[in-house]
Order: sequence, then C-alpha cells, then structure tokens
Amino acid sequence: MKRASFYLALLFLSILMSFTPDWVKYTSSKDFFSISFPGKPVENEQTIPMGSEKMLVKNISANIGEKGYGITVMLYPQSVKLSSDSKEDAAKVFRSSIDGGVNNLGDGKLVSEKDIVLEGYPGREF
Repeated sequence: MKRASFYLALLFLSILMSFTPDWVKYTSSKDFFSISFPGKPVENEQTIPMGSEKMLVKNISANIGEKGYGITVMLYPQSVKLSSDSKEDAAKVFRSSIDGGVNNLGDGKLVSEKDIVLEGYPGREF
C-alpha cells in the first residue's frame, strides 16, 4: 500500500511539474534592467507624441493562457522634467500610465495596484 501511495504521489507531482512554465530571463542592458517571465517575452515599441517631441514606449510581455505578464518602459523626452522629489508629479505620471495601459488592453481590467519603492525610486505595481 505504501508503495502504491508513493507512485501515486510521484505521478501527481510529475503532472504538476508539467504545468510549470519555463521562466525566461529578459535583459535590457540599454535600459538597465532584467526581468523573468513565465514564457518567452515579446517586445513591442511605439512612439507617442508629447507636444513637439515624442516619447518612446517599450512593452515587454508574455501571455500564458488567460494571464498576461509585462513591463513597460517609458522614455520621456529630455524636455520633460520629472522630479522624484515631487510626490504629486510622480502620482500623476503613474495614474496616467496605469489608466492608459489598462485602456489600451480593450477589455482589460485592473485587479490590483500598490505603491512600491525599488532601490530608492518610487513606482507602482499593478
């Protein structure tokens, strides 16, 4: 009986392991970050007009089933001055970025959001 239970547990574990995604590390030496995705990420770039200049937006994402995982890098023109000392400026930038990202998904839905600090820099996890 113990032997049958062992093999049943081993079978169950091997089935669970078959559903575990392979994590793929994405590194951007140009933008100074790396991130791991539960599948092969796809990179998409677009430019968004900002007055007489343009902002470069890079989306790196991986979709696994009905779930999506991603990071967005926004490279503002040099004329745009963002102060990390101004919490109001940061809050406005985060709010418009999150709202714009969710709206671009069409039927996307924001399910959670929280303030974070990464190596001393403010951010949002959503």
